[in-house]
Amino acid sequence: MKFNFLDFASYKTFQFPLSIRLKLIILLTILILLHIPFLSWPVIIFLVHLAFISTLYNVPEKSKGWIYLPLRSIPVLKVFLIAYIWASISSFLPAIIESKQLFSQQHLVIFIAHFFFIVSITLPFDIRDYNTDNKDALITFPKLIGIIPTKIVALVCLGIFMTLITACTQNWHLYIFSLLVAGLILFSTIKRKDYYFTFIIDGTLIVYFFALILP
Repeated sequence: MKFNFLDFASYKTFQFPLSIRLKLIILLTILILLHIPFLSWPVIIFLVHLAFISTLYNVPEKSKGWIYLPLRSIPVLKVFLIAYIWASISSFLPAIIESKQLFSQQHLVIFIAHFFFIVSITLPFDIRDYNTDNKDALITFPKLIGIIPTKIVALVCLGIFMTLITACTQNWHLYIFSLLVAGLILFSTIKRKDYYFTFIIDGTLIVYFFALILP
């Protein structure tokens, strides 16, 4: 059936095959565009470089006859890209907004600490996606070194995070928080329901915020 711009019936039958993920991306894009007038150029440039990395990661391998190499196809790179983006947003971005020295010792330590923390909570997602990644021929940590060694790597990263972050703030709540995250890592399995990862492990980002602000 051809679409006729002059026929109102065509508009009723015309459908937009948008997936939920695409709708969310469009919504976030609109929200970001609305905030651009209130952002400084350094902030915009910084966010653009993060958006560029995200785009290269999610670009399809084939599109209209062209063949691309998405960053997710590079072995074990996915975890580090996610960690870099989140760690940059939580450490360097506040420094840029407040016009502070970007690469000061404090911000570098926070960046490295957050980088290792995000790696530690992202590796369980690779465990969850173990079977799917095998079908898609993606080389992740669980496929490369095994599930148990992947948990060990995640715990080591969590330990590095804890060592660095406690050097910046003496907050005993962080020790309890780290034990909670360590337990979630240890109990991560392929058979776990999706909410275990999407809501509980992802939710540790919110718990981390409260652990920092609690006296």
